[in-house]
Amino acid sequence: MVPMSKHRQSVSGAALDSESEVFKRALEQVKSVLQTEEDLNNLREKKKTQLSRKANVDTRLRTAIKSQLDGIKTGLTQLDAAVNDIQKVREHMSEVSAAYKHLNSMNVMLPNLVDTAAEHSQLLAAKENFAYIVQVPEKVANIAEFIEQGKLIYAHSYLAGLENCRDDLLVELFRQSKSAPDYDHNVQIIRHFFSDVEKLFFKLHRKIMEDYLPRFLELANTNPAELTNIARIIWREEAKNKLCREVKEKEGIDSPDRLNGNREWRDDCLKRFDEIISQRIEKYFSELMKFLERGEFYNKTDVFGIEVQKIKLQVVQDLKTIKFHVVKCFPPDFAKEVWNYPDLYDFFVNLIHRKMKEWTFKVCHEVSEPKFNEQERFAQKTLILQMLYFVRFQYMGTEFMGLPELEIDVSKVSDILDQGEIDTMETQFQEITEESLMKYSENCLETEVRTWRNPKQDNSGNYIMPKVVGGLRYTQLHIDLFQAINTTFESVAFDKKIPANITYNVGISALEYYNSFGDNYEAELRRFYEDWKNAREFSDSDKTAYFLAVMVANINCCASIAENNVEKLSKKFLTSGDWMDDQKERIQNLTQKVKRRFIMIAAVCAKELVYGNFSFWTKEAYLDNLMSRDVWLVDEAEPLCESISMTVTDFLENDLNTLQPAYAELFVNTCQTEIAVAYLKKLMVKRTFGGALSAANFEDRQKIAYKMKKEADTLHKYFIDKLETLKGCAISHSEGPLQAVVSTADIYLTNKDMMIVILGALCKNYPDATPTQLERLIGFHEEFRGEAGRNGVKSAFASVPKGQASRSTVFSHPELRV
Repeated sequence: MVPMSKHRQSVSGAALDSESEVFKRALEQVKSVLQTEEDLNNLREKKKTQLSRKANVDTRLRTAIKSQLDGIKTGLTQLDAAVNDIQKVREHMSEVSAAYKHLNSMNVMLPNLVDTAAEHSQLLAAKENFAYIVQVPEKVANIAEFIEQGKLIYAHSYLAGLENCRDDLLVELFRQSKSAPDYDHNVQIIRHFFSDVEKLFFKLHRKIMEDYLPRFLELANTNPAELTNIARIIWREEAKNKLCREVKEKEGIDSPDRLNGNREWRDDCLKRFDEIISQRIEKYFSELMKFLERGEFYNKTDVFGIEVQKIKLQVVQDLKTIKFHVVKCFPPDFAKEVWNYPDLYDFFVNLIHRKMKEWTFKVCHEVSEPKFNEQERFAQKTLILQMLYFVRFQYMGTEFMGLPELEIDVSKVSDILDQGEIDTMETQFQEITEESLMKYSENCLETEVRTWRNPKQDNSGNYIMPKVVGGLRYTQLHIDLFQAINTTFESVAFDKKIPANITYNVGISALEYYNSFGDNYEAELRRFYEDWKNAREFSDSDKTAYFLAVMVANINCCASIAENNVEKLSKKFLTSGDWMDDQKERIQNLTQKVKRRFIMIAAVCAKELVYGNFSFWTKEAYLDNLMSRDVWLVDEAEPLCESISMTVTDFLENDLNTLQPAYAELFVNTCQTEIAVAYLKKLMVKRTFGGALSAANFEDRQKIAYKMKKEADTLHKYFIDKLETLKGCAISHSEGPLQAVVSTADIYLTNKDMMIVILGALCKNYPDATPTQLERLIGFHEEFRGEAGRNGVKSAFASVPKGQASRSTVFSHPELRV
């Protein structure tokens, strides 16, 4: 043993060897750690850090070594287990080899065993078949009794047993003696013996198809077990058919009773369902079709809606029964292989939809048949609307095919009516609606005209005037027209059953009918005026009062139609749909056109027809007589202004007091314009005043001109006062057609030197006056005749500033232009 001191010396000597690699690496690390004075100050901490790092490395090294040792230990354990397993496998293989040596004799024994098993099976089947053969007559009687008693599942079980017995005999016969000469004869003997089986199958089939399936919906509700038995029978038959086809493919054994199509009960059942559903839908629609064929709908349109509702309820009830009861009695894929419906419920839904589509088309065709009777045609519109509502909304709605509890995917259900048929019905509905608009408006006008022309009298013999409502006189026209056009449009506009395109077209038609009504309305008013005027009805003061009352009422009606009827129709129209900008613009433009039309009719009544009556009492009665030179030269003559003002006042206070002020203004303006025209026309037309155009001398001219100016000025002030009263505000006194008469009179009252200046002022104030008109006017002055008058007019026109804007005045009146 080496002494401890020597060992330490040797170790320390090795550690202090400056040439060793360890020493060099340690020195490099020390250099890297101790580079600054601060590092030397922290030597204790650095030493502690290095020791901690060294301890960490040692711990990780120990852990790694321990993990490797554990892995080696596990591997050795598994290796030992594998050796034991190999030993056991060797032992089992030795046992199998020893047992296999005894199987060589099985090759000789196995065929005999197979033949024995087959013989045993055949004997067992023969025993069972023999029992059936012995009991065939008895079982046939039992089966027939079961069928009559409705015990179908028992009848089918017995029949299936007999059929299996027969088929087993035929199979055995086929396998053993199919090549024998008497094979066919033996087959016929077996079939003849079991001939009642096919008859009973036919009887059972007929019982199911004719007695039970027609009541399958009732059975599903009241006796679902019976319907389930029927489904089981049909499904067993289908399984038997499938088995026979497989046997024929494998062994070539035919079953003509099944494979010739006579026993496809599932297909027969589905076809029977088709027939039954068709008959039920036809029954549902029968009352509706009779109702249409009898032509009773024109006064019983509500019956049509009731019948449609009944059909809806009946079909929905059938669908509920099928979904919640019928399909539970049948296999889900009952209609899959034959009719390609993965679910039986889908089969029934499609079947009902197809029949509904067929009968809906028939009803729509019957409803759309052209009707020529007016009452029937207007009733037809209601029926078309109800069918459109049923087709477009109800059928796929939440109360029918879209009923949540039915769980029908309506996106997969085709439309109940083709779009072409829907378009045809919509077009027909629109045409009838427009016809009704036209007919209603025509009836309104006929009734109105009949009322004008056939005035009624009270017990005292006085004419019954149109009623006064709210201080204004009206006929019934604006109310009747509102009912005829506005109400008809509203019945279409806010009915969600009606498509937007029909609403738009009917709305445009309604506005256009208002416009065309206005044309006919004005023509009738003019005709009424002319007929009464030509018949000299205005000579009767009572009839004149009645005529004016009718005119006032119609003027007010026109204003009401423009302000209320048409405006309300336009607002309803604009809010009845989401119209495009160009559609809105058309509606607004047409509305303004119609409103202008009725305002123009009111203006025509006020300016022409009412004034025409006024003219009859003034101009034709005494205006021409009072506007004469002889009358104006007499001091005691009746002043024209008094006669005119009294007549106008009488009209305004007694006849036009129930007229809207705006149209009374039109009448007053027309009066003063026509009076001014009468004055000027007297001065322009040759051989007036009962003699030559000009006055006989200076004194006559002065006297006539002074009186003319005084009357015209008085009338001017009178009309201004009336207009201010009607307008409710002050107006300019320097304007008005009678001012032209005053200005003309000033020409006659001035001397020759100032006449050109006054004539120039007249040209400036009345720029539409023509040279011919002015020459005629100043020709009344004895110093301005012929060439002198023409030169004076030229000088007056020359004094007017160039570029003066022209405007229409009394000189543009047609009578003065002529």
